[in-house]
Amino acid sequence: MPTKREENEAIYTASKVDAEAAAEAAAEAAAEAAAEAYAATVNGTASILSAADILNRDDRPALPIEVPMWGGTVLCRPLTLKEQAAHAETADAAEGQTESEASTRSMCAYLIRSLVDKNKQSIFKMEDLDALCEKNGAVIQTVFSQALKLNGVGKDAVEEAGKN
Repeated sequence: MPTKREENEAIYTASKVDAEAAAEAAAEAAAEAAAEAYAATVNGTASILSAADILNRDDRPALPIEVPMWGGTVLCRPLTLKEQAAHAETADAAEGQTESEASTRSMCAYLIRSLVDKNKQSIFKMEDLDALCEKNGAVIQTVFSQALKLNGVGKDAVEEAGKN
C-alpha cells in the first residue's frame, strides 16, 4: 500500500505530465497553423486581413491544464501586451522582498492574470495573491511553467519559435 507521500508524488507527476502535454499540443497546433498560413501565402491562396479582421478575432484561446492536486482542470489564456507590461511593472516593484519572495509573488501574480473561467474572466483577484502564494509550490510551479509556454515565454518557447 503506497504511503501518502508516494500518492502525492504520483499525483504531482501526473499533473506535470498532463500540463506539459497540453502545452505541447497547443504549441504543435500553433506551428501547424503557421505552416498552413505560410503555404497559403506562397501559393497565393491566403486572404489578406484587414484591421477589422485582426481586431475582431479572438486570438487568446483558454487552454486547459490538468491539476490533479487541485482536483480538476484550470483554464489558462495568453496575456495581452498590456497585461504583460503590468506584470513586468509589478515584478519590478518588489522592494524590501528577498529574491525568493519576489519570485514567488511574481509567479502567483502571473497566474492570477492568466487563469480564467469558461467565460474567460479571471478566477482570481490580486487580493488573492497572498493566499495563492501559500498553495503547494510544486503545483504552482507546474501551472506557471505551462502558462509561460502558452504565452511564448521561456527557453522552450524560444526554441519552438526558432524551429518555425
